[in-house]
Amino acid sequence: MTILEEDQKYRMQINETQKKFGPDSKEMNDLWKKTMQKDSINLIKVKKILSEKGWVGKDKVGAQANSALFLVIQHSDLETQKKYFPMMKEAVTKGNASAGSLALLIDKIEIREDRKQIYGSQIGI
Repeated sequence: MTILEEDQKYRMQINETQKKFGPDSKEMNDLWKKTMQKDSINLIKVKKILSEKGWVGKDKVGAQANSALFLVIQHSDLETQKKYFPMMKEAVTKGNASAGSLALLIDKIEIREDRKQIYGSQIGI
């Protein structure tokens, strides 16, 4: 299973599980626990890639693998997001990452630091 598939596997079940069992159910808590465990494992893998190769563009690894780098960072803690933000920003400048994804990351950081988001991309946080 790819990092992208692992990142999305449990997230794809969230809406249905919440509708069926409720937001504070044991099933939802278990699902979030599994999601966070996968996020931790994926983050270790992505940090290794970023430290060894930098932000690899879709021209080298394909669009899905390139998106996986962003999603794993987007789903990580604030410190990690801030650490890799400059690398992603440079990757966007070089055409190796999506400007739209960078905007999502910027908004996520802004909200987590109790500031207003710039692009209005984060709903329900």
